[in-house]
Parts: sequence; structure tokens; C-alpha cells
Amino acid sequence: MESVFEIIAEPNRRAILSLLVSSQQSVGEIERQLGMPQPTVSKHLRVLRDAGFVESTVDAQRRLYRLKPGPFEELEDWLAQFRRFWSAHVDALERHLDRMERATKSTPTQRKTRKKGRGANREPHRRNNMKIKLTSVYVDDQNKALRFYTEVLGFAKKADFSNGPYRWLTVGSSEEPDGAQLQLALNDNPAAKAYQQAIFQQSQPAANFFTDDVKGDYERIKARGAEFTMPPTDVTGATITMLKDTCGNLIQLTQLARW
Repeated sequence: MESVFEIIAEPNRRAILSLLVSSQQSVGEIERQLGMPQPTVSKHLRVLRDAGFVESTVDAQRRLYRLKPGPFEELEDWLAQFRRFWSAHVDALERHLDRMERATKSTPTQRKTRKKGRGANREPHRRNNMKIKLTSVYVDDQNKALRFYTEVLGFAKKADFSNGPYRWLTVGSSEEPDGAQLQLALNDNPAAKAYQQAIFQQSQPAANFFTDDVKGDYERIKARGAEFTMPPTDVTGATITMLKDTCGNLIQLTQLARW
């Protein structure tokens, strides 16, 4: 009997599971969306059903397949040991965020104006709500990652500096100079590498980027040589597509439905 990891090691099975995340599907629907022959789809569904990943129900004349939680709970238990992992280079991150804060501070004139306008009966100045300024994705090659995220996806490089062998590298949207940044962190820690490989083997995206034209971006990025693992696919409330980032990850592009 194959283990759950051996079952999902097969790329076509992972693609089927990714489709079933959003909604139950028939064999024909899976066949059309993934471009697989019907016998191939049926064969993989049989393996997934025998392993407890999926179950089938009958709706009128159709047999629909949907996910079962059991094997995924086993995978989640295994991944739990990596949830607390974070880069050990907090000192470099702190210095970078300090520079960002200094760059966005108001001028002395602006501070003086705000101080004069504050009356005795006014409430004390309240802090802004928390904001996400930085998130990260592990990569196996930072130079390849920089080329992919800038030249293929179209992001702009934001920060790139080194401290000994450690390199701090971030990208972000060119349309949002002060927007959130994505750190391209080297997976030189064994826990980081294990986590990255595990979610890749499960066909889970390491990052999810939103767009207003997912089909247009699919054609544009594909023309630049990117390898897609899922064409633009309609799911509940969105259209998604998935591709490899050349650095050990799957990336999802999402266009939300407009109701």
C-alpha cells in the first residue's frame, strides 16, 4: 500500500486534488480542465479513492468526486513541525525595516503643523492599524529567482544587499512603491528546504498573486518561457492558474470574480 506521500508524488494526481479543493467535479469536467484523456483521469481517481483522498456521489446521471479530509490531516500533522520555522537572520530584517521607516517619516514642518493643531480636548494620536509590509518565499537560487520575479512576472527589485554570505533580496509591485514586499529567501536551512519541497509535492502554491486579467497574464507570462502546471481554470468565486517559478515553488495567479 502506497503512503500518502507516494500517492501525491504523481503530478496528475496533485492537479486533480487541486481542482477538487474548490468544488466537486465529474470525470468529464476534470478531463476538460486538465486536458487529460478520460482513462487517465479514471485511473488516477481510482487510486485517490482507494487511498481515501476522494469519494464519489451520484447526482442525477453524473458521478461527482470530492475531497475527504483523512489523508490531508496526516499531511498536516507532518508539516506542523515546520510551521514555527522562520529565518534566523532577524537582524538584517530589522535593519531593513528601520531604513523603510526612516524613509517614510514626515518632514519636521509636517510634524510641527500636526502638533499645533492638536487641542487639549482632542484624543491622543492613535496608531494606525497593523499592516503587512513583508512576506517571504523560499527559493533554491536567488539569482534565478530575481530574474523570474522581475523579468517574467514583472515585479520590481526593492532591496538587495549582503551581510557576509547572507543576502537580503526583496521584490514588489512597480505600481505600489510603498506596498508590501516579497523576500526571496534562500532555503539554506534544512527545515526551510523540507518545507518548500513538501508543499511543492502537494501542488500547493508558495505564493498567491492577484490580477485583474489572469488570462492575459497567462498568455504574457507563457510567452516569456514560464512553465504552467494549470491553465486558467474557473473555480468558485475566481479564475486561477498555476506555474513553476524555476526556484522550487509553485505560484498561483488569481482573478476574483466580479459579481
